[in-house]
Amino acid sequence: LGGDEFVMLLAGAAREQSDRIAERIGHRLAVENEAALCRGYRLQYSVGHIEFDDRRHTCVADLLAAADAAMYAHKRASRLARPDAAALHAPRMTA
Repeated sequence: LGGDEFVMLLAGAAREQSDRIAERIGHRLAVENEAALCRGYRLQYSVGHIEFDDRRHTCVADLLAAADAAMYAHKRASRLARPDAAALHAPRMTA
């Protein structure tokens, strides 16, 4: 895990519950972005939803690798859906 990545383990949670949590995070970031328009950058997130499968995830590293791959797929899909997303990562420069 990198400096701006974190994991949430939702033991016993159904996919619908984890989807709702991800939606709440997205909503909270949208509220924060709206409140801080003068900040010069937007907060964004990508989610890597996976469900544990003991046949595929034989160790924690397998589980994290699957979540990481899912997160990068979400990030790519978000950028394709929103071509200006890459620009949102770059800080705005002022003279």
